[in-house]
Amino acid sequence: MGLGGSLFILSNIGADTFSLFLQGLSKQLNITIGQGNIAVNSIYAILICFLDKKYIKIGTLIAVFTIGPVIDLSMSILRPVFEQDMHFIIRLGSMLFGNILIAFGIAVVYSAKIGMPPNDAIPIILAQKADLPFKWVRISYDFTMVAIGIAMGGVFGIGTIICVFITGPLIAFFMPPVEMATAKMIGTYSPLS
Repeated sequence: MGLGGSLFILSNIGADTFSLFLQGLSKQLNITIGQGNIAVNSIYAILICFLDKKYIKIGTLIAVFTIGPVIDLSMSILRPVFEQDMHFIIRLGSMLFGNILIAFGIAVVYSAKIGMPPNDAIPIILAQKADLPFKWVRISYDFTMVAIGIAMGGVFGIGTIICVFITGPLIAFFMPPVEMATAKMIGTYSPLS
């Protein structure tokens, strides 16, 4: 997921909703995007402890402390490639590949059932606590991340719009095979079920 977010940001045609927020935050606080990811997800994890502890699992904690460094590492490695004058189609392809990586990563995390990144858990918890449909809470959450991110200097563009429309379908595409592979790995797969 961290590499996917990096590709979104480096494409410079609009980041995914949470990366757009982190991009703006990093500009305002003069920190890296990865450091911003760790900070925001740490705050979210503390908030989740008060709202609904069942969402704090080992995968949640791993996400808090690994996704940010992966973003920073992959951005430092890939930045020289993206600083060249790249054709829009290459940037678009990089952004789309980043979206595929994010969607695949989300499918893996969800199917493993070991916890999710806090930024993904917050809208789920809010929907449950407010007794509102998740899709509307998630749309509101994403809109809020985008609005705050733009206000802080994050890059909004065609990539952001594409992300809104294809991430969900990509996750849905990856979930069945990833869930089957996960079940096979942990020994719960049965071809008859």
